[in-house]
Amino acid sequence: MNTPHYDQKVGIAFAGNAIAASQTMATMLQVCQELHTGSQAEIPALGDIAFLTARVAKHYVTELRQSLNDMSSVSQLNLIVFGFCPVRGNLETWTLADEVKDREISVSCRKHLMKVGVPITIGSQRHRFEEQLSELRQHGRDEFGRSMRFPKSVIEKMVREDRGDVGGSVSIGIVTASGFENYWTSLRYEPGEPRGQRHINGIDVDEVIGRIGPATVGGFGMS
Repeated sequence: MNTPHYDQKVGIAFAGNAIAASQTMATMLQVCQELHTGSQAEIPALGDIAFLTARVAKHYVTELRQSLNDMSSVSQLNLIVFGFCPVRGNLETWTLADEVKDREISVSCRKHLMKVGVPITIGSQRHRFEEQLSELRQHGRDEFGRSMRFPKSVIEKMVREDRGDVGGSVSIGIVTASGFENYWTSLRYEPGEPRGQRHINGIDVDEVIGRIGPATVGGFGMS
């Protein structure tokens, strides 16, 4: 019988091929739930989890590239692993990206120094995000008059532009020393409407998900 002696949630976000990303995250979820150590004092560092993610991602990216016959230098998958490291006692962020050199596929894994107010971005549209964020900060308010959470405002704007290069919804996950929590998002309230809409991964929480037997979706959200 397995006896859990440690529990820690971390966040993983991705840009690029959704199939390879989903396979990577599904495998990581299963593997990390079954980790065993020799004693309660032995706990993997967040860096250990990041490098494991890189090894798992390499397997699925290799399958993807072989199926597409694609050995170009264009990255197929970017990942961010972020959370509280129980070994080092601080918040950490690691970025992963597949690379091809001399027809050999690898997945790099790099630790990033986090700075307050400086987002870490991945994906093909990171430069557009950074440009719009800089413009918004100079202006001081977004189109709805909001003067805070500018990175979220920029992502919302990029989603609304619907250019096909950014996912169709805003997802928010917040990490602290106690773990990781997914947040639902709330669309801007329209006067005359009966309620604001809560969304998780683009799905209306109250209309589509609704009640699950006697239960409803709770948790925290952000508008």
